Amino acid sequence: MIRWSRTIWLGSFLALLLIAVSSVDGKKQVTPEPSPVKSTKLKESEPEIEEVTAKQLERVLNEKDFVAVFWYTRSCLTCDKVLAELEKIDDDTDIFGVDFVKINDKRLAKHYGIKNFPALTYFREKEPIIYDGDLMDEENVLDFLTSLEAMDLPDRIEEVNAKILNKIVEDTEFVAVLFCPDDKSCAPPHQNKPNCKRCSKALQELENIDDEADQLGIGFVKISDESLAEEYNLGELPKLVYYRHQIPIIYESEFLTEGGSVHVS
Repeated sequence: MIRWSRTIWLGSFLALLLIAVSSVDGKKQVTPEPSPVKSTKLKESEPEIEEVTAKQLERVLNEKDFVAVFWYTRSCLTCDKVLAELEKIDDDTDIFGVDFVKINDKRLAKHYGIKNFPALTYFREKEPIIYDGDLMDEENVLDFLTSLEAMDLPDRIEEVNAKILNKIVEDTEFVAVLFCPDDKSCAPPHQNKPNCKRCSKALQELENIDDEADQLGIGFVKISDESLAEEYNLGELPKLVYYRHQIPIIYESEFLTEGGSVHVS
C-alpha cells in the first residue's frame, strides 16, 4: 500500500478523471437501465405555484437551498399569462428539489433588483440569479432551474437527488459523483458511524478539487441514496463513481481510511 499526501492524492484523482475521458481501461463499468427524465404534467389537477408573503419567502430561503421566485403585480397585463405557463412545470421543479413560489411585493422586488414585471429569480443558497430568458418558454425555464450550471456553487459539491442526477448525467459529458449513505442513516445520534464520518471527510477532501474539476469540464455532485447505490452494486459507502458519456465507472481504490487519511491501494 502506498500512502500519499492529500494534495498528491487529489491531484492523482484529477489525473484519473482526465485519463477516463479518453480511456476506461482497467475500470469497472456498470450499464444501468436507461431512465430518461421527462416532463410530467398532471392532467387531472392543474399544479399551482404557491403564493407567499415577504416573511414566508424569508423563511423558505432560510430552509431551502434552491428556490425559484416569480415576481408579479396586480397591474401587470402579462403576469397571469406567464404564470399559467410556469405552473406547467411546478410539479417538475418539485421533483428536482426546487421550490417554486410567487410573490406580489414591489418593495421586496426592488431590493432584489427587479424593475420590470413579470420576473423570475432563482435563489441558490440565498444567492439570487435573475432569469433573462423568455418566461413564456417553460421548458427553457425548467432547464435553467435544473441544470448543473444553475446548481453550481463556489467551493461546494452540490447535493442532488436521483432525478436531478439522471438529468445531469444526460446533459453533461463528464460527471463525478460521491455516493453517501442516506441522510437519515447519518442523522443524530448516528453521525459518528464510520461510513458517515468517512463520507463527511471525503466530501471535504473532494471539495478541494471541485474548482479544478470545473475547469476541466467535469461536473461534481454528491448524492445520499442507498437504494441507487445498491442498484449499481456499489457496496459499502461512500463510493466515487465517474460518469463518462452516461456510462458509470466505479473508482475501485479505497480513498479514505477509518482515521481519515487518504491513501491508494
